[in-house]
Amino acid sequence: MLTKDDRAYLQQLEIDEARAAYVDLATRTEGTGALLAMAENRARRLLGLVGPVGPDDAERAIDRLFRIFAVEGGEARIERRTFGRGELAVALGVDLVVVDTGDEWTQPVAEEYRASVAMGNSPHALVELAALLDPTATTPALTLIVTPDSTRDGGIQPPHPAISLVDVPRGAGLCGAGGTGKSTTARQMVEHAGQAGHTAVTVSAAGYRHGDLSRRVRRTIEDVLGRPLAAGALNAALAEPEATLILDGLTSLSAEQLDVLASDVHDLLERHPKLRTIVADRERTFARRFELATYTLSPLSSEDRVLIAAGLVNDAPGVVSDLEDRLGDVIDNPLLFVMALALTRIGIAADGRPAIFNGFIEGLRARATATTLDDTDMAALRLASVALTHEGRYGADRYWWLSTIADALAKLRTRGTYEVGDRTAEAVVRRFLEIGLLFEDELAASVSLLHDAFRDYLTSVALARAETDLPRPIDPEWDEACELLAEQGGLTAEHRSALAADNPVAATRAACFDTAPADAHLTGELARAFARHLGFSPFGLDFGVVIVRGPSHIYALVAPGDEDSERTGADASALALGSPAAVALRPDVGPLALAAALWRELVNRLTASEPNGLHRSVPTARAELANAVAEQFRDQKHELASIASRLFPTLADRVIASVGWSGFRAYIAEAETTSFFPGQEMTYHPMQYSFGGDQLIVAIGDNPDGDEFTVHGTAEGFVEHTARSVALKTLVDELKRLLPEVT
Repeated sequence: MLTKDDRAYLQQLEIDEARAAYVDLATRTEGTGALLAMAENRARRLLGLVGPVGPDDAERAIDRLFRIFAVEGGEARIERRTFGRGELAVALGVDLVVVDTGDEWTQPVAEEYRASVAMGNSPHALVELAALLDPTATTPALTLIVTPDSTRDGGIQPPHPAISLVDVPRGAGLCGAGGTGKSTTARQMVEHAGQAGHTAVTVSAAGYRHGDLSRRVRRTIEDVLGRPLAAGALNAALAEPEATLILDGLTSLSAEQLDVLASDVHDLLERHPKLRTIVADRERTFARRFELATYTLSPLSSEDRVLIAAGLVNDAPGVVSDLEDRLGDVIDNPLLFVMALALTRIGIAADGRPAIFNGFIEGLRARATATTLDDTDMAALRLASVALTHEGRYGADRYWWLSTIADALAKLRTRGTYEVGDRTAEAVVRRFLEIGLLFEDELAASVSLLHDAFRDYLTSVALARAETDLPRPIDPEWDEACELLAEQGGLTAEHRSALAADNPVAATRAACFDTAPADAHLTGELARAFARHLGFSPFGLDFGVVIVRGPSHIYALVAPGDEDSERTGADASALALGSPAAVALRPDVGPLALAAALWRELVNRLTASEPNGLHRSVPTARAELANAVAEQFRDQKHELASIASRLFPTLADRVIASVGWSGFRAYIAEAETTSFFPGQEMTYHPMQYSFGGDQLIVAIGDNPDGDEFTVHGTAEGFVEHTARSVALKTLVDELKRLLPEVT
């Protein structure tokens, strides 16, 4: 059956639907475009085994294949309609002897692979952004640090080099926002493993399809070696004692794709139970499906920035000091810092995130002498970025891009705001690929912007220029774009109202950059919209907001049963004493900032008023203690879901998923006795534990997987706090992480 998108694409090609119906494609991919892109990439791979491949050879081979399907698919006899490897090889013009010839995973082959990646030849490496603008730039040295997320779960572990995660026995989750260095760290871990004589492979999960994991691992190794592997070579490689699989690019996957990938990873681990698995993702949710401890990349320190800058600019300390003064904590992010350095090299001084992205794009356009991007091309790319955001993805197959760019050009032609002329989607996509704003991952059959962050920036520019509207409701996929929109000063009254009504996280993030004139009535409307996200309000939703302007602050107070008003010359301190929520911010903040700050104050009041619950008795026998630990986890998990759903119903699912208390595993060791003071002995049971997975296991004995990846504590300490108080503290901490403080 043809979808609406299929019909639209066929109309662009002037192909009648009746003609297209001769061939019916059944596929588990996203559509016929994704299937064709995947087939062409695989055909290109096979053709490359027998000789050079021209730019259109793979497409012609697949066209030839489908013509054969169209003819032979109508045959009555089943044997005539059966197409095997031999027939496929003949149709593509490939010799099966060549296809089936490959290297076994012998010691020399393994050493060749490790030596190659140890020198930095691993595929899917971070795009060297500085070199895109200036080819003479050297590769920046990125030395990144991770903080164990176990500190969020009660553990006390110091930060350590991110690269060391490749030595964690079972593996780990590497977490961080866009641009914090996940892909760079993944590359460095592969190099580090190779230098240590171990085999590690980083695989992109972009555009993932069912059953594709082993093929991607195999292709990645083959790309490094430059030749194919024999049929059993992959199993031998993954069976090595220190073999490591690193999964990157998960951000672009839908929930369904993540489920499929998780299933395939589980299948692979059943065949190779000792395979170390590292997951690089923005959130820790996926890694916790495999009971992996998660670590978050730390912001760059000033020393880190100087070290990185030394490879790119003269007078690194001076340049870094200037960037820190101008950009502040923006350059805590490695991506933005390297981009800002690259702009500095070509004489552009950016003053914020939007200026960094815009300057970088303009730098790419200026550097390209053979290819010219005009404003119409950029407008089409912005609309394509909006489409990516709508669909919750960062990349798509080539046919999706051609269709989406064609739609964008048609919209621009209709609006008349840009000179579209007779340009084609094919030409526009080709120009973006040539200039470096788009890149194609042949392994994943996916085309993406040069970094995920550019999608959100381009979407924000489209919003600021009124080339698109915010969707309703505004889901979390739009959080970053809304924040960048606010940072550009592009928030309208309609934007503020929609954000407060639909998405308090995006609204609070955008509020940090809201500097519109603060009007009491608008602030009140926004504050009441925020309050509707609370499960209940002790004074209802019929409240007013009072604004008082002071010499150095602007004050906003909730006034139950009152009207919105601004009181000139009033005593803010006296008014605050009788208000259930009051905030004082710098005088230039806007109405969304005031409303968001009031909401955070209401959230604080609600959580602070929650009772702590009852303590349970702490057993002394180890077996009874194990039961108490299991009951404690069940109660904590229940209390977290209950409190979140009751107090913050619109945020509950998001918070619960982020906390990651899906399962629990603990190991309780034998009792130990220690003396804190002479004559004061204390007996306790050391316990290692981790959250994640879907099982609840509390075992008596030592942890068989080692102790590098779990929280270290005591069984007595785990159960001595009430389940409600632990759940409440965890909820509050997670809300602080999601909702930045408006100052």
